[in-house]
Amino acid sequence: MIRKNKWKILISSLLIIVPSIAALILKDMVKKALIGAWYFTWIMPALMLLVHFFCIFFTLRDSASREQSSKILNLCFWIIPAISIFVSGIFMMIAFGLTFTFEMIVPLFLALAFIILGNILPKATRNRTFGVKIKWTLANDDNWAATHRFSAKLWVICGLTLIPLCFVPFKISMFLVIAVTVAAVIPPIVYSYLFYKRQIREGTATEEEYRNYASAGKNKKSSIAAVIIFSVIIVLIAIMMFVGKINYTLTDTSLSIDTTYGGALTLDYADIDSVEYDEDGIDGVRLNGYASAKILFGLFDSEDIGHYVRYTYTGGGPVIVIHTGDEILVIADKTPELTKSLFDEIYDKVK
Repeated sequence: MIRKNKWKILISSLLIIVPSIAALILKDMVKKALIGAWYFTWIMPALMLLVHFFCIFFTLRDSASREQSSKILNLCFWIIPAISIFVSGIFMMIAFGLTFTFEMIVPLFLALAFIILGNILPKATRNRTFGVKIKWTLANDDNWAATHRFSAKLWVICGLTLIPLCFVPFKISMFLVIAVTVAAVIPPIVYSYLFYKRQIREGTATEEEYRNYASAGKNKKSSIAAVIIFSVIIVLIAIMMFVGKINYTLTDTSLSIDTTYGGALTLDYADIDSVEYDEDGIDGVRLNGYASAKILFGLFDSEDIGHYVRYTYTGGGPVIVIHTGDEILVIADKTPELTKSLFDEIYDKVK
């Protein structure tokens, strides 16, 4: 099956790394737009490529023994490349002057995903790659079919519910998005369990049939591979979310800023028009860049100062505002004391 689909595998894999290719080709043209986008243009495509290979391998392996819908097979080949193209397209549009906010994009993307997948779910036959893959659905065809019919309706409803959240403030919408996602995931599991119990009660299936099929369907090597791949992904995401730092280096002529995840910037003192210390800090909407529990940098937009480039640690507190021509740079160190000390050093260099 893999040899038969080698061209699909090759083309879909190349599409996944489009962000990396685009970043290399257009790096000088869109340098500002790609500030803080290192994890989107390199880390995420690499992780998606890994998951892509994993899904293709197990889907084609299952299809060899059980006929699978052509729509499901095509979904397996093209859904991850579509996500990659979607993300890279947003960055390219930002680069050429269009404004997007991740706070709007995330609910919209999830809404479309739920609606599309909801319409495809009932067409899937039993497999270990796509669908509601729990022990009761994998062990019984009737359970699989019933659970996926239920899930299809639920996911479409959840998708339609997410669309209005695009226009809700992020501090509220992020909790609602999580709630809707949980509402899409938990009920199918409960439904499958209750369906299994009803089958046992009505005599349409037996405990032994479930145990035998589940046991026969287990593949130790496959399970180990899945655990390893997803463990690596979880560890990398955890590292990116909770590890990282911003380094400020002052020389006789310039200020250099570097972060753990790329986006280095060097600014000559001669190009600085003014430098200010703002004790209240500056809030803004992230247009692109990197945000984690540790650091925050990239291109932002604020009602007070408009578009600005930010290099700070996550959280509120005082910041340093640097004006250079028509551009604004906002920086801050780990603590208010370190930020004030950094301001004094920069001010002495610039005055």
